[in-house]
Amino acid sequence: PGALRAAGSPSINVLLITIDSFRPDHLSAYGYSRPTTPTLDRLARRGIRFTQVINQASWTSAALVSVLTSLYPSTHGVDGRSKTIGPGVIIPLRRLREAGYQVPGLSYLIALPEFEHLGFEPVPSQEREVERWLDLHGGRPFFIWTHLEGPHLPYNPPPPYDRMFTLSGSPLPPAVRERLKPFLGDPLVPKAEVTPSRTDQRALVSLYDGKIRKTDEEVRELLESLNRRGLLERTVVVVTADHGEELFDHGWLGHASTSLSGTLYDEVIRVPLIMAGPGIPRGRVVSAQVQGVDLMPTLLDLLRITPPPLVQGRSFLPLLHGRPFESRTAFAETTVCGRSCPEGRPQDRLQALRLPPWKLIRRLRTTGDEQDELFHLASDPRERRNVLTRHSEVASRLKAELNQWVAKRYLEGEELRSHAVLALRENRKVSAGIPRVLRPLEGRMLTFTREGGRILLQWDGESNDAYLLEYDLGIGKFHTSGSFLVQGTQKEFGPLKPEVWGLLARYNPFRFRLRSAGCREASCWSPWVAFQVAGS
Repeated sequence: PGALRAAGSPSINVLLITIDSFRPDHLSAYGYSRPTTPTLDRLARRGIRFTQVINQASWTSAALVSVLTSLYPSTHGVDGRSKTIGPGVIIPLRRLREAGYQVPGLSYLIALPEFEHLGFEPVPSQEREVERWLDLHGGRPFFIWTHLEGPHLPYNPPPPYDRMFTLSGSPLPPAVRERLKPFLGDPLVPKAEVTPSRTDQRALVSLYDGKIRKTDEEVRELLESLNRRGLLERTVVVVTADHGEELFDHGWLGHASTSLSGTLYDEVIRVPLIMAGPGIPRGRVVSAQVQGVDLMPTLLDLLRITPPPLVQGRSFLPLLHGRPFESRTAFAETTVCGRSCPEGRPQDRLQALRLPPWKLIRRLRTTGDEQDELFHLASDPRERRNVLTRHSEVASRLKAELNQWVAKRYLEGEELRSHAVLALRENRKVSAGIPRVLRPLEGRMLTFTREGGRILLQWDGESNDAYLLEYDLGIGKFHTSGSFLVQGTQKEFGPLKPEVWGLLARYNPFRFRLRSAGCREASCWSPWVAFQVAGS
């Protein structure tokens, strides 16, 4: 492990803050007219701000797994709910741990199956707040990732942020709130479920901006917690996003998982990136195009740690110091419904290639046909005019490049998955018995206070056995179902913030059952257990 890191870097910490649904053109740090991000404004002045950062998907899990692994979604395979990269793959977080860094699992997202096997260290529930963890472990070099809810739907900022950017300077009137009720209360609003007027659209944008301002305060608190402990000057702080958010740019709002009509236009794949701290020059603005998959190779390069054999991004460290760096093509991909896609049901897929001034978007329909769009970003930055037929030679060249990229990523993904299957077969022990659910009890109502913000599923068995957990949640538009593997006899989600806990109540009732991963007969399943979550 000592050979993986050159001398002189162990004292540098990293705090990676990702923010949900965070589009750069609504941040005052990026020139927005409203003062939405005073903290990020200051952070950008003492560091570097990137203006063309393209993430690899327009929904959370696929995009963030790409950021953390430096692999495209079609390679890491987390392109749908409950999918995982599989065990045994050497990825950047494992390299950090080998080099002596603490990599605690503090984000609430790591309880999701999509974030399994990424290399995070398990952390007891009582230590999962960043400040609490720092008090206990902040003396050794760390890489901390925390994910903030940000301005994700529902657009319901608390006072005073609910009135901070409204036209009147007051909370929205009751009649307006009633018209906009789905957007103010639901995390999922399918396209055309309601049709807000232009005035109501502006009201929704003011609430979105209010949530950004609240999120900026959360970032300020994180930075102050580092400063109080004397850690800020020794910590590289990185602030970015999983994806952006459509705000009626192309007819609706949200992103793939919330609209069920996902796109790959710039408003959902272009994200902010601000870096500050030791080794980062002050006050620079970088306009070269980089990608989310480039972030971890850059941080490893900054810390002088050797990257793993398979990374698909590249270090943009030269840009930090004004050295030559050739921009290359950025790629993105998504299903139309992201994490909300029904498991096992085919969905339209989108792929995009972006190499300014050109951008190509391809829609692959379940019917087998495809639809392409070509945009000239320099003259049409909002992607309103499809010039595919007028620039057929450019379109043909970009289509060929996209085809080559898809084929290569698919082959690399197959190789990665074959290694993961072998590792699972070698390490997995299986039980023959039918598991018995111990917690929660059938019909239980879970409250935030009594459960400490955690949802804990437990069953009997051996701690090193593997189980398939099948779930079925909610009704109507909130219905979702699927399955994923669990190693051991429990699965914990949380601790969750009160506002996240409150959203879970939308997905009542919760039902799950289990079977040994090695037993495929129908008789191997435990009975279904149902419970509910009380709104916070």
